[in-house]
Amino acid sequence: MAAGLLGAVALSVAAACGDDDSDDGAGAVRVTMSDELRFEPDELRVKAGEPVVLVLDNSDGSTLHDFTVDEMPVMDVDESMGAEHEMGESMAALHMAMDAGDSGEMRFTPMEPGEYEFYCSVTGHAQAGMRGKLIVE
Repeated sequence: MAAGLLGAVALSVAAACGDDDSDDGAGAVRVTMSDELRFEPDELRVKAGEPVVLVLDNSDGSTLHDFTVDEMPVMDVDESMGAEHEMGESMAALHMAMDAGDSGEMRFTPMEPGEYEFYCSVTGHAQAGMRGKLIVE
């Protein structure tokens, strides 16, 4: 399984992502997790050194999903309302699980430009195509 990596979402995130301004100046983006084993959108663009608020939405889902980035230089990682689930020995740079019907947010600051893969680590989900690309510029 390819290493998945999640990064920050800048204020210049594509319009389909729905960018907002939060009180702390972080760019915000909503990512929907679907029962069709997809992320929407499946490509995110953010800026290195700028704080990001990632809103994970599994409110219409009927199963647990997560958002995982294995290796990516990040700072100030903070998640709220995430669900618990077994990940084995993984030490992901970013990880947040959402139970069916829930949503929550993760805040972080990506530190280095690059392309990083994000994926759902629930058994079989990434293999079925539940993955995407985080581009840190």
